[in-house]
Amino acid sequence: MTTEEILKKYKEEFSSALTDLRTPGQRLKQIPNILTFARLLSPLVILPASISGNTKATVISAAGFGLTDMLDGYIARKWHLSSQLGADLDAVTDKIYVGTLLLAGSINNPYLLVNTALEGVIASINLKQKMSDNKPSSTMMGKIKTGAIFTLSGLSLVSSSSKFLLPMALTTAALQTMTIASYIKKYDSNKPRENNELIGALKEEKSFLLQELQNDTSVEKPKEKIK
Repeated sequence: MTTEEILKKYKEEFSSALTDLRTPGQRLKQIPNILTFARLLSPLVILPASISGNTKATVISAAGFGLTDMLDGYIARKWHLSSQLGADLDAVTDKIYVGTLLLAGSINNPYLLVNTALEGVIASINLKQKMSDNKPSSTMMGKIKTGAIFTLSGLSLVSSSSKFLLPMALTTAALQTMTIASYIKKYDSNKPRENNELIGALKEEKSFLLQELQNDTSVEKPKEKIK
């Protein structure tokens, strides 16, 4: 599937979601997607609050957007409202949300910009795989990193003490680096398998064509009548 086809698919899914929102009785199906989409607004709320030095507003807004991350998946699973659009949107908004938290924390702790940049690299790797029609999936290292990054970003909003934040940031950066390495290794290891699948498909197609050709040549042509 080409990039154009993927984008066309997303456009159709968004159009279908908008149709549900305009249709009474169908709107409830889009509750998980609405909660997920809400996290796209997190930079517009969290960053201004953090820049203004309003720690209370920053923490409350961060907690509110974090709650949508817990609820969207729960509601989707409980009422069987899961969709590919929701899953892909969730992955994107999670990256935007955690990036926002890191940027907010970096106002008082500039070294967190390193963690922000590494998280951007991870997001770009996953995006590249998605646009290549692969299915990005987390590794065990990635899951450990996710826990560390959320802990670090959350604590950075309420504290500017480098005494424990800096070691945590360095540890998280190491986990992020190992996650990048694990993703690269994982996706590279998939290439030979994909190539083998392609070669296998081509061999099957070749065998089919040869068989068809053999069948055609084995049919005797009717003899012309001698006048």
